[in-house]
Amino acid sequence: MKKTFILLIMFFCLQVAAQEPISDTIRREAVIVKGFETGRPLLTTAAPVYVATQKDFNRYPGTSLVPVVNQSPGVRMEERSPGSYRLSVRGSLLRSPFGVRNIKMYLAGIPFTDAGGNTYINLLDVQMMERLEILKGPSGITYGAGTGGTLLLNEPGVQQEEKHGIQIQASINGGSYNSFGEHLRVQQQENKYGISVQQSHFQSDGYREHSALRRDAVMFQTRFQPQTSNQWNLFLLYGNLHYETPGGITLEQMKLNPRLSRQRSGAIPSAMEQHAGIYQQTLFSGISHKYIFNPRWQTNTSVFFAYTDFANPFITNYETRFETSGGGRSVVQYKNTSARFVLSTGVEAAITKSTVMNFGNRGGQKDTLQNKDYINAVQAFAFVQTQTTITKNLLLDAGFSVNQFAYQYERVHATTGFGKRTFNPQWLPRVALLYRLTPRLSFYTSIGRGYSPPTIAEVRPDNQVLNTTLQPEAGTNTEAGLRGHFFNGRLFADVSAYYFRLRNTIVRRTSAAGDYFINAGCTNQKGIEFYGYSVIYKGKKTEQVKVFTSITLNQYRFGNYAIAASVFDGKKITGVPGETITLGADVFLANGWYLNATGTYTSSIPLTDDNLVTAESFYLLGCRAGYRCAINKFSLDFFATGNNLLNERYSPGNDLNALGKRYYNPGAARNFTAGVKIKR
Repeated sequence: MKKTFILLIMFFCLQVAAQEPISDTIRREAVIVKGFETGRPLLTTAAPVYVATQKDFNRYPGTSLVPVVNQSPGVRMEERSPGSYRLSVRGSLLRSPFGVRNIKMYLAGIPFTDAGGNTYINLLDVQMMERLEILKGPSGITYGAGTGGTLLLNEPGVQQEEKHGIQIQASINGGSYNSFGEHLRVQQQENKYGISVQQSHFQSDGYREHSALRRDAVMFQTRFQPQTSNQWNLFLLYGNLHYETPGGITLEQMKLNPRLSRQRSGAIPSAMEQHAGIYQQTLFSGISHKYIFNPRWQTNTSVFFAYTDFANPFITNYETRFETSGGGRSVVQYKNTSARFVLSTGVEAAITKSTVMNFGNRGGQKDTLQNKDYINAVQAFAFVQTQTTITKNLLLDAGFSVNQFAYQYERVHATTGFGKRTFNPQWLPRVALLYRLTPRLSFYTSIGRGYSPPTIAEVRPDNQVLNTTLQPEAGTNTEAGLRGHFFNGRLFADVSAYYFRLRNTIVRRTSAAGDYFINAGCTNQKGIEFYGYSVIYKGKKTEQVKVFTSITLNQYRFGNYAIAASVFDGKKITGVPGETITLGADVFLANGWYLNATGTYTSSIPLTDDNLVTAESFYLLGCRAGYRCAINKFSLDFFATGNNLLNERYSPGNDLNALGKRYYNPGAARNFTAGVKIKR
């Protein structure tokens, strides 16, 4: 905690050090928030929101989404091995041994999370991302079930206001561990239509043995707007992904050789012997339509379809999944003539049908069939939300959603069985008040309820035992925040404090047969989040110097959690660091040279529910240096990046409560990337 206050003092001193007020400090209040169907500036949004734009993406190597997401306080994205992402918003990591659960995601305004609660974020290449918006905490008032939060990517897709004509953008990069990536985007914008086609490829041998990655993706977007009030958008994404999973190792193994993969243990083979990894192909498509009837009424409707072919040779078995998903979302919005009252109401529904089969794994090849299950999941909700300007400076947001979730399963191999479970409808209200203390400073407070049913991956986990008794988790979140400009406009700051009490918390357990999940009583999650951003200098030779800091302080505890005779009441929640601090600085010279530097401190992390094993704290330092210039109609960006420059030995993603004390997935040592981006 002492480190946190020292860093805050240093950050504030940078603001005071400037001789003159800098009038063009990054105007974060001008950022428009797409979430909650408000379309309001950030300064008048009564919710904890983080928005990353293209400038934030350009600070990093462009090979992973991880550093961009981790720039946000309260959010932790892990990459246990290349391509194996895990995402946590305010402690939702408990339910994610891998992948993204308990968090809703929308891509180009279309639901990207399937009805079973799973999101394949690892299909997306960071080079294709243009905008990221993170709504932290329960957002069921507009987006349904999910206590972790909501991510909006590339909202709202191809923009009419972009530069007309044909634009071409290409980049290529390569570096340590034989990494290589390339990206091509061709876009044409006209008054009534826009087309964008993107293609990307990335591959790497990985730092650890058996950690290679290969990802190919193609994205197509088109906009057709016959009239100003009538717009159609089509979206297509195809991803082909393969990555090897090296598995966790013990602390002793990490100290001896951090590049090791999971080793043979008795009769249990190693990750390399079993060719452990992920093979995945996904086709995702969607179409949306926006129609403005008049200045007061408009509708926005989207439908989507997705198909996934998934294979996972693992240590103990070989799993295949064939998944088909479809659904849609429709929102009707009314604004009165003064726009002091806005009413949004809508529905969203999705269905996912899965065929899951488990075979024996004989050296990476399917062996005897063990189980075959058909699992269908259905999720639907309706919502009503209002935004009311009570007085010039006082705003009220209020509303609710009603959610329904059901699944059915059929086991059709050695043993047979059929069952269906429909959960009770859940009402998720939220009320928020925002008061503008000054034209550039606002305070908000809110209270809302969150709800999250078990995902299909939790009902039918790795151990292949159908858990039909798993209960949904639900809780209440109270929050207060202050955001605006300080120090005569030199600093934009956003600070929030919250308390989230979650009941029937779903947690992961491990056994020799694989992962499974149980309800763990309740958890008490208290946190403080701070984000500050400032331009501290502008001149002729040094065009601009920017600094930012992101601070997360967590006090997460199990409130009522026991397994057999073991009682964990009051213990720190597994997998959540108490402190995360990020400091960044950007220097831009008038002659085209630039430097982006980022340092992150992560405190120790409990790896077991009893808190007897913890991962040590670590510091990461990275930078990107480059030169930008223009030649004729082309703009060029030559860059080089360095990651983990302090050469820390650390584990960016840990296996919690792991058998055999194999908790650690070591991160890459000091490594470098170089590349060039060309735009016309």
